[in-house]
Amino acid sequence: MKLAMIPPDELHHQILHRREKNLLFLERHYPTLHTLVKEVQLNNIKLEATPQPDADNLTAYNLIESDQRLYPESAQAYAHTEYHDFKASIETQPIQSWMRPNIKGCFVKIPRGFHQTREKIYQHSSLQHKGEWQGTYVPSPIPMVIFLGVGLGFHIAQAVEEHLFSKAILFEPNIEHFAASLYTTDWSSLFDQADKKGVSIEWVISDEPLNVLINTLSKRAITHFPIYPFSAPFFPHRGEKLWHQSIEDIKLSYFLHQSKIGNLDDELNQICQCIFNVCNFPIYLIQKKSTLNPLPAAIVAGGPSLDRRLNQLKSIENSTIIISVASTLVALYRYGIKPDIHIALESDKVGTDVINAIGNKRYLKEIIFYAPAQINPSYARAFKHHYAYFRKEGGFRSWLSKPQGLEVDGIPNALNLAVLVAQLLG
Repeated sequence: MKLAMIPPDELHHQILHRREKNLLFLERHYPTLHTLVKEVQLNNIKLEATPQPDADNLTAYNLIESDQRLYPESAQAYAHTEYHDFKASIETQPIQSWMRPNIKGCFVKIPRGFHQTREKIYQHSSLQHKGEWQGTYVPSPIPMVIFLGVGLGFHIAQAVEEHLFSKAILFEPNIEHFAASLYTTDWSSLFDQADKKGVSIEWVISDEPLNVLINTLSKRAITHFPIYPFSAPFFPHRGEKLWHQSIEDIKLSYFLHQSKIGNLDDELNQICQCIFNVCNFPIYLIQKKSTLNPLPAAIVAGGPSLDRRLNQLKSIENSTIIISVASTLVALYRYGIKPDIHIALESDKVGTDVINAIGNKRYLKEIIFYAPAQINPSYARAFKHHYAYFRKEGGFRSWLSKPQGLEVDGIPNALNLAVLVAQLLG
């Protein structure tokens, strides 16, 4: 059988057309990156494209730098092997042994210990398999992957196709390497495919000095806490020594960030509270569907109009599902109204102030409580039942041996949660 091969002129046209398509995509969606890369010439590297005489008209690509091919056979073959090696390692090895500070004595010098507490709670939790705790295993799909090195894009394309991750950061400090990928990978189609799978991808690509770019990557990754660092492995393309040093620099940056006073402590506290709640209290996981309830619902939130509505609420108390939001429960209690459901989001001690202001345990024990799984335990156990959901951005749901329950992406306040609960109740 005679095998077909792409004519050189046609191959040249395909490669140039792919680059033009990618530049249009970048101009439309990532104008800053487009401005950076549109005039970049491949001065220090060469792109090698070799037509392969097979039935699929495959073109083998390679990069040549300092007269050396970067890939032993082809970029595609290397990416295929590298991808499966990475996937196998993630499935069998924990990734978070590096959560401990890499500077000796820092636990004493900078007394910020939630990362220690989190590990101790996790390793003694019933959520963990029996045996010695070695680190946090990553769920599937992986909440986030940080790709160190874009290469020619083939390993990233395979990861998107197989839905390896939910979020990704693409880091490339060599602007010529990224410019070369515009000839080989259809980034426009790749991002379309990612969108259909609900996958988000961010770029960290620049011609700035490496130390500046590493700092940019660190700051970008930290915005995804706690997915990063607890469930965000690095994918170091080609295993370059540069990436290993970069990872050490990013780890140091994270630890320095961790030592600061701010929202990070609250996030770590939420992790501890979520595990504590699941392990110590009966929790009813909110499901995506619920049976239709014929009664109307009244959502009661704080505001100046509440005082004018209390008489009306009292008159419909027995014929309406009343849902109270946050501190509104105190006002309802003082007026003799008992809501059917109470809604809260607070993971700190603010919720206990509501309980203390009421001071009536029997009243609270007749109310159903809807709140995220990481709610303050003292708040949750004051009520009849705790119906919980998981924050998608927290990744908590993936810790269960059998992921179940409702996972919600982005609930800014308790009133939004109350509306969601009303919808779930039909």
